Amino acid sequence: MNIRKTFIEAAKNRNLLIAGIVLGVLLLAILVVAAFNIRPNELQVPLRYSAFGITNIYREQWYYEFAFVGFAIVAAVCAYAIALKMFATKSAKFATYFLWLASIVMAIILVMIVAIFRVISVVQ
Repeated sequence: MNIRKTFIEAAKNRNLLIAGIVLGVLLLAILVVAAFNIRPNELQVPLRYSAFGITNIYREQWYYEFAFVGFAIVAAVCAYAIALKMFATKSAKFATYFLWLASIVMAIILVMIVAIFRVISVVQ
C-alpha cells in the first residue's frame, strides 16, 4: 500500500475531504481555545472530580491542561490515519462515516475543553 497514492486518492473523494476538513477545523478550534485559555501561574487548577475519594475536586498544576489538547491532537491524527486505512482496504463510504463519527467526538471534546477551561478561569 502506497501511502502517498492513497492520500491523493482520498483527497479526490469530495465527501471524505469535507469530513476531513471538518475534523481539522474542530481541531483548530480546540487549539485556539487552548491558546487563549491556558495561562501559566502558581495556582493549582481543578482538573478532576471524583465522588469516591476523600477530596471530591483534585487540583493539579497549570501545565496539566496541555493533556487535554494533546488528547485532541492524538485523537484527530489517529482517526484520520484509520480513515485512510479504511479507504484503502474497505471503501470510501466506511472511511467517510468514520471521519464524521470522529468529527462528532471532536465536537464533544471541544465542548468538554471549553467547560473545563471555564471552571479553571473562575478559580484564577
